[in-house]
Amino acid sequence: MNTGFSIREFVSSFSDNVITNALKCHTMQSKPKEQQDFFLLGKEIINILPQNQDIFNFYLDTDLKVIPDFDILYFGNETIINIDLKDENGINKLDEILAKFKKQKRLLRLCSTDIINLVYCAKEDKLLREIDGQLYTFAIHDFVELLLDCENRKRLSPEPIVNKVELLTPKDYLISPTKQIEKFIAGEYWLSDKQQKISDRLASPGIVSVNGPAGTGKTLIAFDFIRRFYRKRKILFIFPGYIREGHKMLEKRFVGTDFVAGKDATSVNLDCYDVVLVDEAQRMNDTLRKFVDKWARKNAASKTIGIFFDVKQRLGKKDSGGIVESLANAYTHDGLGELYSLENSLRSNKYITGFVRNVFNLNEKPKSDVTSAKMRSVVQIKYFKNADGAIPWIKNMIDKGYTFLTLTPDNRRISSADQFTGLRESSKNTHEIIGDEADNVVTYLDNSVKYSRNGLIVKDSEEYYYTDHESYVNMSRARDHLALAIINNPDVFRAITEVVLGLEKDNANKH
Repeated sequence: MNTGFSIREFVSSFSDNVITNALKCHTMQSKPKEQQDFFLLGKEIINILPQNQDIFNFYLDTDLKVIPDFDILYFGNETIINIDLKDENGINKLDEILAKFKKQKRLLRLCSTDIINLVYCAKEDKLLREIDGQLYTFAIHDFVELLLDCENRKRLSPEPIVNKVELLTPKDYLISPTKQIEKFIAGEYWLSDKQQKISDRLASPGIVSVNGPAGTGKTLIAFDFIRRFYRKRKILFIFPGYIREGHKMLEKRFVGTDFVAGKDATSVNLDCYDVVLVDEAQRMNDTLRKFVDKWARKNAASKTIGIFFDVKQRLGKKDSGGIVESLANAYTHDGLGELYSLENSLRSNKYITGFVRNVFNLNEKPKSDVTSAKMRSVVQIKYFKNADGAIPWIKNMIDKGYTFLTLTPDNRRISSADQFTGLRESSKNTHEIIGDEADNVVTYLDNSVKYSRNGLIVKDSEEYYYTDHESYVNMSRARDHLALAIINNPDVFRAITEVVLGLEKDNANKH
């Protein structure tokens, strides 16, 4: 368990130039300038502290991606102190600091009701405290007294002190607009700064293309714009699949906004709308893509077109896939709009995201804090010789509340999904789940995929749909836990267990 830095430990580590190793021991990261500023604050604290006392449980650079990262967090039993480090006088950036605190406080309240926001201005050697949306000078002696009081309260409680913010999962602070509609309409969700920038950009004419892997919040950006602007703009939302119940419910709430399935979109008069948003645009067929492209180019100066896509989630030969990415680059080159890229998965547990990306590309190693042990804490992997052997385990996971995802059946020939016809009532296929998510997912990789020489999962089947892309979609739907059956594919099982989960290395260390 990481209990964080004590103030004496951090100052000692920094002054003796071993802070990089100390941060690794704590599985923390921090910018050099922030380390320097916290070192200066730490020395001020130590100068006042009684010689035989220390202050514990400081965490550096806690980042959940959906809000500005926390420079320094201190945890007491009930109190959380959030310290923003500024190299210059923080008063000069009053609005920026207060806006940051407002965003952060909403999330901190998931962990505690007693939240104290401070700004340390290193050049000025000044400490400021936020009270009711204003910043006031806060004496360093008063700060130390506050810390000592928190430390005394800790001694009265047997509860261990941990970084409660880091323990939050996306389920705690992210919502599904199509499932948690009342929360969404009330604005009880977060956008990262980049997501907010893109949503705001949709308010102006032009072609706005957004590329990002599963879980990066592309759809949430579109829905956020609709929620904020549906009274001011006539909006069309195109979904290249079947319109779902959640879409229909949102359409009723956002009067004046129309939701239409891809198969019906070409019969719609786009000129009736101020804004046209295309979700999962990589799945547009040739006819729909040309229809949207022609209208977008003609109207880019006066209308807004939002195109949200992920080439990896192209499911079949009729999907546009990489053509959409080429169009997005062309629009930017021609001065018709901008292309934005999202990289960080917000929806999924970062350990699941790291696992899935590494499975599909053995060369894409997760960040250092996404260890194999942490992956295994949220991912189960089982091997079975055939589907019949896997079905009892899959049923058991379904009984535990997991959503079972299969590949989409092929109506033309025998397909991977046919192995699970007996579970059809208890499952969803890739086309039914794309664009959505589930807390806990059980799915599989079978011999319809294999690893290429470059370490990439590729299709190894005659099926109509792209089994590699479908498998990626299914595995990336999980927010909390992923259960994965490897069926009749020992090569894939060995690669995942040895390379991704590092079990070969673990076993070697035992000898």
